[in-house]
Amino acid sequence: MSAQTSPSGQSPAVTPSAPVKPRPTSSGPEALDSVIKTTKARGWWALWAITVAVVAALIWSFVATIPTQATAIGVIPTSIYSTAVTSPAEGKFTLNLGFGGNITKGQELGSVQPFDGSAAVTVTSPSDGVINGIFVDQGDSVQLGTKIGEIVAPPNPAEGVTVVTYLPASSAMKFTEGQEAQVTVTNVATSESAVVDAVITSVATVPASIADMEIISGSSAVAQQWFDESDGAPYRVFLNVERWSNDEKTLVPASGQIVQITNTYGSEHPIALLFGGK
Repeated sequence: MSAQTSPSGQSPAVTPSAPVKPRPTSSGPEALDSVIKTTKARGWWALWAITVAVVAALIWSFVATIPTQATAIGVIPTSIYSTAVTSPAEGKFTLNLGFGGNITKGQELGSVQPFDGSAAVTVTSPSDGVINGIFVDQGDSVQLGTKIGEIVAPPNPAEGVTVVTYLPASSAMKFTEGQEAQVTVTNVATSESAVVDAVITSVATVPASIADMEIISGSSAVAQQWFDESDGAPYRVFLNVERWSNDEKTLVPASGQIVQITNTYGSEHPIALLFGGK
């Protein structure tokens, strides 16, 4: 195709195009300088904040310590606070009060009518507490010294409160005689709780039977739980709460009440725990 001409016969003038500027490359000192110039101040503050946080976390993981603890379910043992009621004579027993009722020291529980026809002998409670068991039926014949019932007295905070738990060997070995632990007592009715210091008084060296745990704790359900959690080899641990403040005395647990035990037996650096430290 031939080039067009103007009416005068001459070719039109060609306008030269503007020179194309080369695009800056994405690397090199010029690019880095451009990035630095266009980065906002708040971006740098964010970067510094992240850096400081990472450094602080690393320092904390090497310097700080985390307490290592063992927890357990404990019980105020009924066996320690219970007193047996025995027959004062040979004869026929008459029961006045039943299982589970409250009784005061000296209050009449029942009476024994001697076989020889002499005057009935009154059976009284040796202490304040709750009738935890009646072991003879109404009208049964009893001998002198026959166990008629059992009275469980409330713990006296002025004399210290005993706590018992049973643990597997791996946990029991972390409890040391004379060491302090914490006992959390909760009033179920009011949801109030208190944490009190206790002293570990003894750690058994041989496992207990489930029958022994039932006798000491007074609860077959708790004894079974201890037995199962210890894989059939539970070791007994006794603790004693020696001091109660006036505010905490309203939360003194009753015999048979369940409490929570926390034993802080050491500490670990977080970095050691992260890599499987013991």
